[in-house]
Amino acid sequence: MSQPATDDPFRTLGLPYSFRLDAERLRSAHLRLLGSLHPDRVGSGLAGGEPDIARKAAVVNAAQRILADPLARGRALLAALGGVATERLSPSFLAEAMELREALDEAIGSDDREGIATLRATAVQRREVETEAIAKAFDLAAATSGADRAPLLSQAADAIARLRYVTRLIERCDGGTDSQTDGA
Repeated sequence: MSQPATDDPFRTLGLPYSFRLDAERLRSAHLRLLGSLHPDRVGSGLAGGEPDIARKAAVVNAAQRILADPLARGRALLAALGGVATERLSPSFLAEAMELREALDEAIGSDDREGIATLRATAVQRREVETEAIAKAFDLAAATSGADRAPLLSQAADAIARLRYVTRLIERCDGGTDSQTDGA
């Protein structure tokens, strides 16, 4: 087996550069690669032995985790396609986000479980909207080349930034704190 790439989860798992990944295809690619690293299949033929097998399995597992998570998958695809991550949030989104955050802080402070559940449902709906915006931007970027691709990758990056915020809001609704998020 050739050495899996450590910086490109799509290449590591042999999957197409697409935001819309079929969960079963991802699972199948992950299990196939892990199976190919099993000591019974590899035997003593792999240079480096067990530590090398363990390292390669860790790379395969990390690639699977990245591609299974829409936020991480979007970031990885953006990097693979030469896009630049952004922290840009439009003024209208910032206003909406501030209102949601203030309402959530108030609901948490007063232990208003119904209010928290309502805000979580709003954030989950927004997550679906942003996930679809990312997918559409990447679909269009895949069908475009040259200078016309850059604005589409920028749209994807902006939607990824919004998804990151919405994901953090959902985590907060679920009792998490911002510091528990992966630096998002």
